[in-house]
Amino acid sequence: MSPSDHVSPRAALPAAQYAASRHAAWLGAAAIITDEVGRVLLVHPTYREDDSWLLPGGVVEAGEHPHVTCRREITEELGLPDLPLSAVLTVHSFSRNHPDLQPATACPGEIRFVFDGGVLRPDQVEAIRLPREELSEYAFLETRDAVQRLRA
Repeated sequence: MSPSDHVSPRAALPAAQYAASRHAAWLGAAAIITDEVGRVLLVHPTYREDDSWLLPGGVVEAGEHPHVTCRREITEELGLPDLPLSAVLTVHSFSRNHPDLQPATACPGEIRFVFDGGVLRPDQVEAIRLPREELSEYAFLETRDAVQRLRA
């Protein structure tokens, strides 16, 4: 017998009640991209009140796969349409009680997939074009410096 064979009838909920009881979270996707000497690419958003930087990426839209999101966001944020992404390097999550969330944010928590964005050639670095209404600048930083500029 499997463990599910031991579920009591009382545990079975109507579909709507069951759905409401499930964990909900926003999804995000980002990429770790480096230059040829191994420095990490970060972007500086215009919409943050603090001075934190981010990995390139963004919010997963309804019905969108995180890999598709990451490619779309890299195209939108960096102007690099054909950047290949390989494996998921890590999955990062935070709860709705995370100290970096502003109190007025109705975020239920987030799960962010971080992909390997590979190494940019010098011509690709020169081709980067930022959407100025969203990002003010980008920088390639040594790992320790990148970690200091990222939010916890």
